[in-house]
Amino acid sequence: MSFFGYGCVAKSNVDKKLIYSTLNEIILHDSIFAHIICGKFEPATIPDDIRKEFFPNDNNFIQEQVKKSKNISVDTGLLYFYSRKRGKLVKSVIDTTCSMNIFYRLTFPIFSKDLQTAVIGVTEDCSNCLLGGWGFKAVYKRQNDKWVIVKKFEGWIS
Repeated sequence: MSFFGYGCVAKSNVDKKLIYSTLNEIILHDSIFAHIICGKFEPATIPDDIRKEFFPNDNNFIQEQVKKSKNISVDTGLLYFYSRKRGKLVKSVIDTTCSMNIFYRLTFPIFSKDLQTAVIGVTEDCSNCLLGGWGFKAVYKRQNDKWVIVKKFEGWIS
């Protein structure tokens, strides 16, 4: 799966390697215990104020990614989390029913044209175990070869 931006300059390539390496880095950096992940990406959306602030000249590139991100499944075996119990990275379980106890939902990452900014949403869902959950979306920027949160938005907890 590849996404391409249009223009006279070199095309920005949002490919599977970029998508999963970004998600894995954020899961690890933000200490998300993503043992079980819903097998379908949540729809990607970016509010107008976030687009204006962080993606002012990338509207067509963003629109194309949002359009192509609908109904995309999470690939098995490509996401990891850090298990303190095992002291190492462990593959996340992909739940195709999105109903196993506590699980995580991820939005499909949306990147800027220069691939240095991304918006990703994370939700911890425990509606099936009656404990509620939490979630947020965030803008991440690439700084010194690492993804760093620069702004959280649409945060909630129940």
